[in-house]
Amino acid sequence: MRSYVQVSCLLFALTTLGHLVRMLARWPLVIAGRPLPVFASLLVAVITGAMTIWALRLLSCAALAHRGIGECARRTES
Repeated sequence: MRSYVQVSCLLFALTTLGHLVRMLARWPLVIAGRPLPVFASLLVAVITGAMTIWALRLLSCAALAHRGIGECARRTES
């Protein structure tokens, strides 16, 4: 399961970075013949950024619980 979360985190981070670069560079993006507005990239960057943070929190919580440290360890004991 840890490998899955690590790969997901990496893919979400790369997607976030790609959309942020697209916004800053003002690169055009056309899907099915229609231009995608820049605010759509902002929306996607926010969503995938949140998912990246979520995956990082899952990874750090799993690492702490494995060591028996912090709130994550207390949750797993119950």
